[in-house]
Amino acid sequence: VATLIDFDWVPEAPDIFIADNRQRFKMAGDGDATYFKQMVLESAQRQSWRLASDHSGHADLSAGAELMPVHKLIKNYAEREYWQSVGMTICTAANGIWTRERLFKAGMIDDDTCLRCGKATETAYHRYWECPDNRNIGNKRAIEKSEHLRETATKGSAQLTRGIPPLSAYPDIRPPPETFWKDGVWNEDKGKIVTRGAFSPGKGGMVLFTDGSGGKEGSDKRLRRCGWAYIQMETGTRKLLVYAAGVLEGPMQTVTRAELTAFLQAIRAAPQGQNLTVISDSAYVVDEYVKLRDGQLPMKHRDLWMQVRRQVLWTKDIREIRCVKVKAHTTEEDLRTGKYGITEFTREGNRLADLAANDAADMAAIDQCLVDRVRAADAEAFVVLRRLVTVNMHCVGQLDLNKGQQRDEARIALQDKRLGTAVYAEYLKATSHKVVALSDGWRCSICRSFTIKANLQEWCETPCSKVISDIRGTRLGRGTVHYTHNLRHTRGVLWCRMCGFHSIMRCDKLSKKCLCTGLIRQPTMAGHETIRRMSIGMLPVGLQAWPDLEMKRATTWFRTWLGRKMWCDGDVRPHGYHSQV
Repeated sequence: VATLIDFDWVPEAPDIFIADNRQRFKMAGDGDATYFKQMVLESAQRQSWRLASDHSGHADLSAGAELMPVHKLIKNYAEREYWQSVGMTICTAANGIWTRERLFKAGMIDDDTCLRCGKATETAYHRYWECPDNRNIGNKRAIEKSEHLRETATKGSAQLTRGIPPLSAYPDIRPPPETFWKDGVWNEDKGKIVTRGAFSPGKGGMVLFTDGSGGKEGSDKRLRRCGWAYIQMETGTRKLLVYAAGVLEGPMQTVTRAELTAFLQAIRAAPQGQNLTVISDSAYVVDEYVKLRDGQLPMKHRDLWMQVRRQVLWTKDIREIRCVKVKAHTTEEDLRTGKYGITEFTREGNRLADLAANDAADMAAIDQCLVDRVRAADAEAFVVLRRLVTVNMHCVGQLDLNKGQQRDEARIALQDKRLGTAVYAEYLKATSHKVVALSDGWRCSICRSFTIKANLQEWCETPCSKVISDIRGTRLGRGTVHYTHNLRHTRGVLWCRMCGFHSIMRCDKLSKKCLCTGLIRQPTMAGHETIRRMSIGMLPVGLQAWPDLEMKRATTWFRTWLGRKMWCDGDVRPHGYHSQV
């Protein structure tokens, strides 16, 4: 009750409410709630739009908005697989674009000037309609075709800044007929129905064909007005005996509901005492009727299925009702080849029922002038929204370009930082070594020599002792240690001072690039532990005892080609490194 009052429903009595569209509902325990649920849903949507208009500042959306142009543009982009444009369309319509004015008001930036032109504050209207940079957009057609539409609404309207037209931009469309609905419950009185002919009983029972149609505007739920029909046709001559057609009533104008209404009207109008076979091209009606006969009441269109069940239960002792599926819109080729199991009788009956349902839908069709006005409003909103999406994609492209330039500058700055100051850079550019920057110094990838800042000038003036063709590097077993490692040799263990990888007899992880080179300069937890242990003379993780150094020197698996070998007591350092462990 509190929710209904929030939706501006007025309680007239404990069981009577007047909706916000002035319709009157009486709550009954045995009544059907389908129409009531539909009205509550529409009231919730209207309330949501009112709250959204207060939040976004678009007062023109307080009475509701039409999202059909948004769906059409999303479908248009999705068919061409422009997935970035699909996402931008959703973001634009949902007011997810933060202009610089919006960022400035939120306290996120200090200047709200447009970055593209630098002449005015970047409001949403300036971004899409006034900025001179819009002339530089590659999609000229999207900009030029929408230029004349800037005067169709105010500057701050949602139609020009979000691409969502308000309902006030559309003509008032006559709602579907409500003859069957009275005070929110189903009324047994018939509505607009055309009936011709009389039923003719058959030997094995009676056969009726049913169908439903959405009319000429069946693809648009706003303009769709459905009709239903059932016919009886003589078996031998295929002469039309009974023709009954009517307009689907109520707010739910769907072809599925029209098919079900045709089925309900057929079993209600057919004379009692004879078995009835209803032939329909709706898989939904046939499948759900099977569930109904098994005792399961379908949830969708429950109000109509309750009446179908009542008709079946009342007449189950005097007749049997069957529902058979037939393929719709078959061809002469299908009939000649026997495809889908159709016959001339079933094909002709389904065709006549389809024509009758189309005629019934035309009885309630909306005037063509209103349809044209709706189409024109959709076209204008479609063109405006496409312009907004095009401008936003252009801005995103410029943002990506700026980010690319920033990345390049950051990469150059990082490279300069690794090379050191300008003095160090001059030394390194003049040397004959092929320099690789490490975390604590520099290494030559050719001669494998290493230096720190203190000895950089002397190391750079010393010519490289090897040429590239003579490179063999440090070998362990059959593998070669990667040149990016800052190697240390302690008591028979070869390990990297930066990443902590270590080995004795094989290259293992030392054959791969050091983890502490490049942008990521962080060893693993195991590497941290190895560096800590080796620095204080402890065994690294995974070793039970130190290898025999004397035996190790006698073998051939440990070979180095350094410019100068330095064998110390339990420690080997590259030339030029003078600090202690």
